[in-house]
Amino acid sequence: MSMRYSLLALPLFTACALDADPTPAQEADLPPGPDPTLVHRTIVTLSPDGHDTVVQGFVHRARPSDGASIAQDPGCGTVGSFSMYTDPSLGATICFQGTGTASLWNYSFIAWDSVHQRWIAPPWKGYVRTYWPWVSPGSFTDSTCTGFFCSIERFSAFTPPTTAGSVARGADTLCLGPGC
Repeated sequence: MSMRYSLLALPLFTACALDADPTPAQEADLPPGPDPTLVHRTIVTLSPDGHDTVVQGFVHRARPSDGASIAQDPGCGTVGSFSMYTDPSLGATICFQGTGTASLWNYSFIAWDSVHQRWIAPPWKGYVRTYWPWVSPGSFTDSTCTGFFCSIERFSAFTPPTTAGSVARGADTLCLGPGC
């Protein structure tokens, strides 16, 4: 009986975790329904004073026929940036420019919830599947972790796109720069 309860609880938890609605500003730019040629893109410019600049919108996929989540996007993938991608079925990318620490709870992406037939806006925490460091070394961590035995996933600059490990997939903090 407890096994059945556990199996039923997982889909309910997943549905609740994805139950964030887009803000009114985000709703203004939404397509009428899912479009496999589009990727939701967020560009974050980190500022030393903590006042980050965020730009969001939809861009076209580089290869819509194969589900690739890397978009044709002159704003991301430039020198000094770091890019992350969701699972290709969700179709979202975020890139960070500059150095510093960012909470992945603070940034959301827009995706189509095919089960409930509506747009959702979950935070990036828990959705990192691939990342591309470009020229930014850094690390993924969980801000609730304290002490000596904390997990950290470090990455070097100038590495190719990397499949996120378990720490990056569950991290809520991204640190970019040589001191990370």
